[in-house]
Amino acid sequence: MNNRNEELSNFLKLKREQIKPEDVGFTASQNRRSKGLRREEVAILSNISTSWYTWVEQGKNINISDSVFQSISKALKLTKDEKIYFFNLIRQEDSLLASDTNDSQLPNFVKNIVNEINNCPIIVFDRYCNITYWNELAQSVFIDFDMIDENKRNIIRLLFEKPEFKRLALNWEKFVRQFMAMFRSYYVKNIKDNWYQKFIEEMSIEFPEFERIWKEININQTIESNIIFRHAKIGKLTFEMHTVHFEESDNFKCAIYIPSNIHDTKNKITRLYN
Repeated sequence: MNNRNEELSNFLKLKREQIKPEDVGFTASQNRRSKGLRREEVAILSNISTSWYTWVEQGKNINISDSVFQSISKALKLTKDEKIYFFNLIRQEDSLLASDTNDSQLPNFVKNIVNEINNCPIIVFDRYCNITYWNELAQSVFIDFDMIDENKRNIIRLLFEKPEFKRLALNWEKFVRQFMAMFRSYYVKNIKDNWYQKFIEEMSIEFPEFERIWKEININQTIESNIIFRHAKIGKLTFEMHTVHFEESDNFKCAIYIPSNIHDTKNKITRLYN
């Protein structure tokens, strides 16, 4: 089974197990062996045969029509981002790798935008979640990125490797889950890129927490959340974190941390950059 089919199989099985039978009209008997729904129950809800759904969940190389895709998505109660993820897994073609395009270098206009915004910490990262650019305030709030080897400047790795981040982020696990959910959306779009599989295997061996969270198969295309940090010099800070991408350069995203009024964050940030 290749990476794509294995990922599809794990994803559908997990989503099936997360649905309570009684919530979709089935009886949850004490003799039920499987967690959540059985395969045949998903098939009934999807209006397809059990054998057909079983082939899909087993990652067989079969063509899935749009109507079947929609009915399975509805049966498993997939979110918008999960439907995109599911679609990327069942499609036959793969997206172009960044190395095959002219979009592997950070455009100057992105740097100019980041440099002009001095009241919000901003971090720019590529489809591998490698940090490629940041503004001065991000370095003041988070960590001195210049002191980290460029080859190890990966936001996923840093979140697990650097104890500074665990001390800094009061809701560290939520923070990590959101970045990993976005990282997974990159992974499935570029699943033939061997870099991802190597990185995932290395991180799973080195950090058990990474492996545990990765197996949860959370998916988000973007991040929108409140994040709380404990800064060594100015105390608690609360930000609204948003990730945005640029149509002209889809290989890169910005994580923008907008200071909130909570914990007097706006005033504290002003003192940092003035």
